[in-house]
Amino acid sequence: MNKRIPNILLIALESINNVGDEMLRATTEHILRSSLPVNVKIEVAQLKPSLSFIKENYKYSWFLSALINKIRNKFRLTHSYRIKSIIYKIAYEGYYEDRIKTSDYIILPVGMLKYSTQDFGYLFHIINKLATKHGKPVLMSAMSPQDANEMDWRYHQLVEAVNMPSVKMITTRDGQKGVDIIRKDYLRRDITCDYVGDPALWIPECYGIEQKKNRGVVEKPYVGINIIREGIFDDYNKSFTDEKLFQLYVKLIELVNAKGWRWAVYTNGMASDWLVLRKLQQRIGFSEEYVIPQYTSAKDYVTRITEFDVVFGARLHACITSVALGVPVVGFIWENKLKYFSETLGISSYFFYPTEMTAEKIVKKMQEAMVENIDTNKLNSLKLRTKDRIIDFLNNN
Repeated sequence: MNKRIPNILLIALESINNVGDEMLRATTEHILRSSLPVNVKIEVAQLKPSLSFIKENYKYSWFLSALINKIRNKFRLTHSYRIKSIIYKIAYEGYYEDRIKTSDYIILPVGMLKYSTQDFGYLFHIINKLATKHGKPVLMSAMSPQDANEMDWRYHQLVEAVNMPSVKMITTRDGQKGVDIIRKDYLRRDITCDYVGDPALWIPECYGIEQKKNRGVVEKPYVGINIIREGIFDDYNKSFTDEKLFQLYVKLIELVNAKGWRWAVYTNGMASDWLVLRKLQQRIGFSEEYVIPQYTSAKDYVTRITEFDVVFGARLHACITSVALGVPVVGFIWENKLKYFSETLGISSYFFYPTEMTAEKIVKKMQEAMVENIDTNKLNSLKLRTKDRIIDFLNNN
């Protein structure tokens, strides 16, 4: 690492009201600040800055991109990914360049190497190309890679993005399997690639909250039921329907009530998840007493999770938060990232594939999970790998 104080740029995704994205940035920043000199410079940029900010500060770019988008819609070219890529480039390039050119290192604590279910490929391409132009090294941190699709233009764009000279290291939170996928399907040159833990495993240290340990048997456990949006299976896993998931939530609440357990439903903040929660509330008729309010910050969210004795996790970072805090979790696998997460932590027996998932099985697994403790050696080993790879990136570039 340079002798002078480095300026580290974190480009994070915090504009979609998903607490997991905020935690990825915050925990990565904590790792940096706790490992580097006190006066280290860390700046934060957004992977998807708000349109109002772009419109106000990059007026020409906004006007031109909006005009092209209007033409695209008029001629029904909404599925033209090349045109969409051009729109992104015009709208965001100035924003990224102003921040990249004044930085020394760039870290992308985004967690997802995606090109279709979310528009990351376009953005990574712009960022890594600008970083190459200005000679700035890039770490793509704790990425879960999307499966390759040779027929999709966006996949090839993402491959091009990760192989740009600026990219010096890619880490994955998906274990050795994730490393194998990235090396086989994405890398076309010699780039350091290794597996780490999700930075959010550092939640206790980042937010100053002690991890729960040795809870023992709880007579009336407090159960957290994490809600996820409709359409998740259409996007990722065709083996389950929205109605089946909805009925699963209904049955799960029914069984938890029958046992006399306390419970509450909550989301990770996204509006689409809240729609399902309110629909569930309307169907069953439970009061606001059973709803965890929208969090005001990631720390507020984390603090609320510590109150639970066990969690049924739907969103990945609901599961990660629970594990990091020592709260037992039972979850389901709607995308590979949850499968690999459960495997790397040694808790895969508590995660279900949708086709085998029933409310009865979930409750049974909750009972088992509450009397077992997670393997802290695996947890701490993954956390150390996360820290070590970040420091390696800074020291060697």
